[in-house]
Amino acid sequence: MQKDDLEYAEYLNNQTNFCSWAFTHTDYTNNGNWRVCCKGKAIATNEKYKTIDQFWNSDERNELRRMMINNESFHLCKKECYEKEKPDIANSLRKTGNISFIANHGKKRVEQLIADTNLDGSLDMSNSMGLELRISNLCNLKCRMCSPQFSTRTVKDWKEILPIIANDDRPLPNYNYEEYIENPLRRLEYIEIKTMLETTKGSLKRLVFTGGEPFMEPHLLNVIKDISNYAKDIELIFVSNGTKFENLEDFDYYFRKFKKVIIKLSCDGTKNHYNYIRQNSDWEHFSQEALYLKNFKVVIDFNIVVQIYNYSNVLETIEWILDNFEFTDINLFFLEWPYFLSVYCLPIPIKEKFKSDLTNWAEQFLNKDNKLNPNQKKIIHDRVIQLSNQIFLKNNQLSLKTFKEVSNKLDEVQNVSVKWRELLPELSKALE
Repeated sequence: MQKDDLEYAEYLNNQTNFCSWAFTHTDYTNNGNWRVCCKGKAIATNEKYKTIDQFWNSDERNELRRMMINNESFHLCKKECYEKEKPDIANSLRKTGNISFIANHGKKRVEQLIADTNLDGSLDMSNSMGLELRISNLCNLKCRMCSPQFSTRTVKDWKEILPIIANDDRPLPNYNYEEYIENPLRRLEYIEIKTMLETTKGSLKRLVFTGGEPFMEPHLLNVIKDISNYAKDIELIFVSNGTKFENLEDFDYYFRKFKKVIIKLSCDGTKNHYNYIRQNSDWEHFSQEALYLKNFKVVIDFNIVVQIYNYSNVLETIEWILDNFEFTDINLFFLEWPYFLSVYCLPIPIKEKFKSDLTNWAEQFLNKDNKLNPNQKKIIHDRVIQLSNQIFLKNNQLSLKTFKEVSNKLDEVQNVSVKWRELLPELSKALE
């Protein structure tokens, strides 16, 4: 990034409320919710706006853009971004999005977006450059931190633990759980996806598929075939659990027509930690599938959801990734829901040790002799430090009771080979 662009990105991030996502990106879920990004709350539903072009210049979205140009904060962005942007706490999606957008398109493109936005906040559809689709909640795994909204396999387990969660003085999931018992699957149909992509044809530069597990979707290959006819300028991204690549060779021919293909693998631990968190999978299979991806012309990135179940294994997971792959983007997501699995709940002494372990590792990592260049080392270092800075942002030890009851119940109904007390002996001892 040129110095002028970098300074402008820092200006936007530190002195304004501007967010590039609001001017270029749309997120649409299998529940029919319209959002600006994957972190934001739903702005509207498909009951009000049937198509992407209707939502693009809806009253709600126009207000968002207008407020950002006027340096006002939009209420639905407060929790996920603005509150996390306190000094030395963490980078928000707004900040990382601005940096990435300016790195790829430059300062002048942002200035043009602002200039092209009308007084009422409306903006021509030709600026619709990014689209993220949660195509379904069909999934083969039932990860411990997941819920029916994202995985069909979790419905039965959630039926067991919902009464426990309901007894805690905290809000329940923001969707009607009972509907998932009757009809677990939520899916975007092929014709709906095709119509949306045709609407953004010509302007689309970044397309993201999430789930569920997107590679389980029977119509995904046909969707990729359709887009491949005009894909040379499109960055194609999948967020995947990395266990369903048996038909990946069928995609390979079409992948080569895209500007870039990125597969972001969800990897929340190694060995027993992975097996415990990602129920229905196992570490040996996942690690083999991850290495198998090297045979394809794709960029391999990793997402780690940091939570109670893996606080003692996060650094080992990062090291496994760095040992086995060329420099890759490792995203560290700090779990906040389910709240009783958040690191915020850990006893203070364990949180202090976790923070110390992260900071010590990060500082030593900068001086470590490995295959990374100084800039790549700094990226990893900064993300680990940002993670450590979040640990004490909140304290919620009262929810440890819910953590124990839910974990004990799921250990029982899932008949796990390693129980949580064996996985986390330090925490088990602290809670005796």
